[in-house]
Amino acid sequence: MKFRTFESAGMETQFSDSVGERFATIDDLIEHYLENKIHPRNGHEVQLRSPLRLDSQPPSSELWYHGTLLGGDAEQLLIDQPDSSFLVRESRTSLGNYALTVKVNNRVKHIKIYAEGNPRRFHLESDQQVFVCLEDLVRHYRGGLVDSQSEFICTKHPINRSSIPANDLERWLIRNQQRHGHEKEWEELTQHETSMKLRENIAVARQPENIPKNRYKNILPYDSYRVILEKPHQRTSTFRPTDYINGSKVSHFDEEIGKQKGKSYISTQGPLPNTVEDFWFMVMQEKSSAILMIANEVEKERKKCEKYWPDNVNETKIWGNAKVTLLSARQPDPAFWERLLRVEINGKAHHVVQFQFILWPDFSTPDDRNIEQVLQYLARVKQITREGNYNGVPLNTRAPTVVHCSAGIGRSGAVMVIDMISDQLEFYQGDITIDIKKTVTHCRKHRHGMVQTIEQYKFIAKTIARKSKEFTRR
Repeated sequence: MKFRTFESAGMETQFSDSVGERFATIDDLIEHYLENKIHPRNGHEVQLRSPLRLDSQPPSSELWYHGTLLGGDAEQLLIDQPDSSFLVRESRTSLGNYALTVKVNNRVKHIKIYAEGNPRRFHLESDQQVFVCLEDLVRHYRGGLVDSQSEFICTKHPINRSSIPANDLERWLIRNQQRHGHEKEWEELTQHETSMKLRENIAVARQPENIPKNRYKNILPYDSYRVILEKPHQRTSTFRPTDYINGSKVSHFDEEIGKQKGKSYISTQGPLPNTVEDFWFMVMQEKSSAILMIANEVEKERKKCEKYWPDNVNETKIWGNAKVTLLSARQPDPAFWERLLRVEINGKAHHVVQFQFILWPDFSTPDDRNIEQVLQYLARVKQITREGNYNGVPLNTRAPTVVHCSAGIGRSGAVMVIDMISDQLEFYQGDITIDIKKTVTHCRKHRHGMVQTIEQYKFIAKTIARKSKEFTRR
């Protein structure tokens, strides 16, 4: 995309993009298009994400440094915080410099931090005292300063970021573990979900005819995101037919990936004896080509999931109107199985591959030594769904991936978060700022309790840090 400069009537240099919009400075132009998509004449939309830097090393690894955060977004983070809350970010109006965004007298203020010299030294625009690093500057002003408007400013309460540049994930993981950062984020997630539950409606799952279809009485789908089974009157069941199944639709955290790849999820409980037919009806209705089962049928002598497929290859089993045949089964890795299944309902046939991961305990996580197997498992799923073919059998490449464990929230949520962020790393080739906390929040917006324990949350972080190595070491 081309930009040009010209002189206005006042003989000041101005800048124009290829569609004719004019800006006083190149900084104004860039600032505008960081917040708005570019619409060139060729019709292809362009979204600016972050500037390319010759020196990719951030000036600070402290969590109060928010990188390319926009000024408006910084204000939103601080507006409900107490006075003296602060963060540091890149300046959008003066590239190469930074901004101290701080809450003062119940309002948010931006103070420029100049970065000058080689090696760089830092100082505030309102104070000429020089510091060798941002950490020293922030530490110094915890005692306070009086700025040019005679306002007293101090940096007492850091507002920590949860988004991390991919090339800084390993270092962030170490620092977060040392400073109990995961625990703080988990506490914030818990508080946020409590308020979210109060806003969402759960009525259909509590209807008398649907209660027997819930594995756990407290794990229920929100009405606004539940999977609705169509034409339920055509099916037979022990219970009165309804359009209900304990499953939730979950969009991809990254809207661009969801749009381009046609990728989304259904998080559901492990089928019960009386919901196997519903489960298969859902798979066929949604045209899903992959089922991710993150559980064993029995764990610690407790039934976690009804076995919803035949025992032997070429064997067929029938649940109501659902006729299911196991076409092939193989274990390519000690951690997981692959099974090709054909389901027939009302004269129509559909093929789907079930990927069962067997080394993930309930309410827990795999051992760290199995992180690579989790990544290989998800890579295998992506390979098959991307190719749209399994052993010569065509598969739908743009259908929701069905994910379940027992309750459909803990292990299922963790796998979905890992998969979404892995997609981002691959799609943007590592040039991306990822946010585990926001991704979990996104999933919880669609289904209560996604990612059930802090151990699972920490495992996500470790797995994503390992995944990021594929791109940061190139």
